[in-house]
Amino acid sequence: MRGLQLTIDATPIVDGARERGLIVNRTSEKVVRMLPPLNIEKTDLDLAVAILDEVFAAVPAEVRA
Repeated sequence: MRGLQLTIDATPIVDGARERGLIVNRTSEKVVRMLPPLNIEKTDLDLAVAILDEVFAAVPAEVRA
């Protein structure tokens, strides 16, 4: 299990990831939790990171502050 502590509300990140096929969840207002399988393939991990990069880039600047 991994978590990302954010400075913004995690809801738009969780929603954006889900829309792109990646399931993560919000464990508190500003935390995104990821729970990949122990035997995750590198290609799947790379895809998940690419999706998260895309989601973070799509978050409007006013939400990031």
